[in-house]
Amino acid sequence: AEKILTDPDSTIAIRATATFSDGSTRDVTRIACYETVNVGIAAVSADGNVTRKGFGETTVLVRFLNLQQPARVAFIPARPDFAWRGPAPRNFIDEHVFAKLLRLRINPSPACADEVFVRRVFLDLLGVLPTSAEARDFVANRDSAKRAKLVDQLLERPEFADFWALKWADLLRVETRSLDPKGVQTFHHWIRESIAANRPMDEFVADIIS
Repeated sequence: AEKILTDPDSTIAIRATATFSDGSTRDVTRIACYETVNVGIAAVSADGNVTRKGFGETTVLVRFLNLQQPARVAFIPARPDFAWRGPAPRNFIDEHVFAKLLRLRINPSPACADEVFVRRVFLDLLGVLPTSAEARDFVANRDSAKRAKLVDQLLERPEFADFWALKWADLLRVETRSLDPKGVQTFHHWIRESIAANRPMDEFVADIIS
């Protein structure tokens, strides 16, 4: 399902095994279909042999009958002198990201400048640019915890709920082709209120399903 190959290794053979409803299994490698997502990174043959075309990570989609399974493959340079120089993780997301970078032998990029950070965090959380006054005030602030504090402040702004309600509405297909206008309005309002109330994701999903 996942494999990292270090130079000079440049090929890997994917094996596909089908499990049927009666519990029996069968090797279907030669009759499954394979498709690589990034053709610049790797090529895959009709019988599942993946060959490196460049360094990087790609996904090979393996299809058999009505099923589809992704296989992630990464080709990385040897980098014999690699040494980890990443910062200490600040949360569980950092732990996952840093663990992946370490497996790929890639150090994280250095922290960006304040001018870059304030622009990125406004766009990522609110979908808008900071005003010139907001940007200047942030850059001039000498508080060492100002980045974390700004994130907390932005999460409380109404634009955060507006922006992320729009994203979730796209993902959940809140549109007139599947709902009437009142249904679209009601569903979108519920999504926005859930985000504004910081409802846990498991509750959010459970309500949609039930």
